[in-house]
Amino acid sequence: MIGGYMDEAYWVEFLKQYQKKYGYIAEIQRITKELGDALGRNDKVAVQLLLGMRSDEMAGVDLCEKNIRILLENMDEAQRKYTMDCMEGKTEPEGEDGVWVSKVRDLQAKIKSILQDTISRDKVINQRLAGEKSFYAGPAK
Repeated sequence: MIGGYMDEAYWVEFLKQYQKKYGYIAEIQRITKELGDALGRNDKVAVQLLLGMRSDEMAGVDLCEKNIRILLENMDEAQRKYTMDCMEGKTEPEGEDGVWVSKVRDLQAKIKSILQDTISRDKVINQRLAGEKSFYAGPAK
């Protein structure tokens, strides 16, 4: 291990996956904004195209999450617990791990912020498209 509890190569790969995930999430946000605009224009062709594009970006997010799970699964139990606890803020990282953890946490915070904005936009779009059958409408009474 370099500078702390975990090998630097793991942190580099975590950071790469979170950077890719951030890129996909940012693109989903952009497409969602465009989707709202297309709905406002009643442009059904653009809506269908944008929904397909957004689906592709979501598949990229899924791949990043899968890769992160694989990284975690390839660690021994102690490393996995340490890594998760560091990334969730439950444990202070050891040595130079702190630099890596800080970078991952920053990306996680940016992703969370973008997701919150995107979800609020998506609620409006979904309810407009699906009405009472909207994913966000809640349970049927």
